[in-house]
Amino acid sequence: MSSKKGKRLILVRNDLLKEIIKITAKEGKTVFAFTNEVFEQALKAYQMQVNPAEILQFYIFMKLEKDRGICIIPIDLLNYMIQKLYKTEKEDLLQKWYDSGLWYGKYLSVKFETENWLQIFEQQMKKSAWNITDFSIAKRGEKHSYEMHMSLLHKRKHRSIHEILGRHNALIQL
Repeated sequence: MSSKKGKRLILVRNDLLKEIIKITAKEGKTVFAFTNEVFEQALKAYQMQVNPAEILQFYIFMKLEKDRGICIIPIDLLNYMIQKLYKTEKEDLLQKWYDSGLWYGKYLSVKFETENWLQIFEQQMKKSAWNITDFSIAKRGEKHSYEMHMSLLHKRKHRSIHEILGRHNALIQL
């Protein structure tokens, strides 16, 4: 295989080409440079054994978490804080979890009003660091219900998540 870089003709749909031309004009790049950059990044993704769509979904997830004010902390620290607060301020802790979940549900429903925000919420729960092995939301009649399976999760944290999702079924009735 030759290490010499050459040029090849690649066919692209017209709608995609029009968007590429808009982007390159705005960024001051050539179409050649832009397409090479896109291909290079796609190849890096595949070398990591993920596809570009998965990387984009993960980026969207991380951006949502950042915009929402979520911070990443070690699970041991979270378990410790929940354990301590649950003993002394159980009702306040559960109310804070519930209020945060309710706000997040409203946030997602506004941010993704034209999309199925419950599906996005379901994906968010599956991607979060709660050791959730399975999570699903299903519509039963007028209400939504959830099913969740977890591994290695502190009992109090499970109860807190249940409070967020199930307390008066408010979050998923929005």
